[in-house]
Amino acid sequence: MSERQNNRKKDVYFYPEMLRRIHISFLMFAIALAVNSLAQSPEYRLETFGTRDGMLSSKVYALAQTSDRKLWIGTELGVSVYDGYSFTNYQYTSSNETIGRVLCITQDSLKGIWIGGDKGLFYLHGNSIKKMELQSKTQLAVEALLTDAGGNVWAGDLNALFKITPQQIQQVHKVHPAIVDITPFASFTKRVYCIAEDSKQNIYIGSYDGVFKIMANANNYEIFWANPDPSQSVRSLTAPTPDSIFWNCLDRHPMQMINGKVTSGNTENFIGRTVFTNRHQVLALTTSGVGRIKNGIVEPVVLFGNSTNNAVKALIDAEENIWIGTWEGLLKFRRTTFHQYSIKDTVHKEAFSFLEKKNGDLLFGSNRGIVFTKKHEAIVPDKAMPALFPLAEVMCMYEDAGGEIWAGSGYQGISRFKK
Repeated sequence: MSERQNNRKKDVYFYPEMLRRIHISFLMFAIALAVNSLAQSPEYRLETFGTRDGMLSSKVYALAQTSDRKLWIGTELGVSVYDGYSFTNYQYTSSNETIGRVLCITQDSLKGIWIGGDKGLFYLHGNSIKKMELQSKTQLAVEALLTDAGGNVWAGDLNALFKITPQQIQQVHKVHPAIVDITPFASFTKRVYCIAEDSKQNIYIGSYDGVFKIMANANNYEIFWANPDPSQSVRSLTAPTPDSIFWNCLDRHPMQMINGKVTSGNTENFIGRTVFTNRHQVLALTTSGVGRIKNGIVEPVVLFGNSTNNAVKALIDAEENIWIGTWEGLLKFRRTTFHQYSIKDTVHKEAFSFLEKKNGDLLFGSNRGIVFTKKHEAIVPDKAMPALFPLAEVMCMYEDAGGEIWAGSGYQGISRFKK
């Protein structure tokens, strides 16, 4: 064979091998990059939504999920509805009036949607939005909405609290009148920032001078907690049980009343914005992320870091995704299907191969011939197995009928581990 033919034969093997090594190197770099990007919240992946995705506005003030699992987003210019694929926007009423800034949303027992904001109270039936007016012609500016277990819709205004009964809701749903005959509940003429209901159907209202309580089916209210600093108004509250009430004052740490005792746990780097309940767990949206409140301390679940400076509202949907409404758009921390494990080693972090042995043990091949195994919830070096190669990575493993482990390397041949 001529020298030229021999060189060409070498090229046939050399270039594919070179490309394979480049491909593997790039793949491992991409995996390492992806793992590092998820280091703060390994169980979640961050997605962002804004006007470029079809939202009406990137300035979000309210979030709600309806029974059909659609996400309703109150923005500066109206309502955006996300069905998991695209956004539907509502900026005008059926009378061509602008809806304006939306601060709260709730779904009633008849699946009608109530929308509150600077320009009043609105009702959506089908694809038509109608502005609701009081018989007294009082102009509403609604900041809080709640549908309670009895089917009543509570609306908190700049100057009063209103209760819309199931009978009135049914009338609105069937006839769609523009005027509702409701008056302030029990002469409650304070600014309402937030409304919550506990497991015994008691209602709680947050105002500038404290938290107020309405016993189930009662027609009056009582002071529950007096705010010593009315300038720091109660901006959010949640009530899992009558004995566990949580609230948040403006630019303060979350507060709680457990069995009649009021405490506030200061958590470093976590100033509270909103408290809410999901599946019997109390959570807080803070200036840094979303965390669970345990013993007065906020324990982080997800951190948004530099993604936003103005987080306003948080919601955990039926699929356990965490949504955060901000003034720079909508953040979605999507719950990942897989649980991520990190190799507990100071030098070797790579995993090139894995094997499930017949006894159920898991082995992971790493660099320098090292093999790791899973112990409890950690990936640690397998002390029963020596390094299979002096320098090369363990690219593949196989267990034969006799329980012997065969391993292939990148460039140092094959090893067999027997007993």
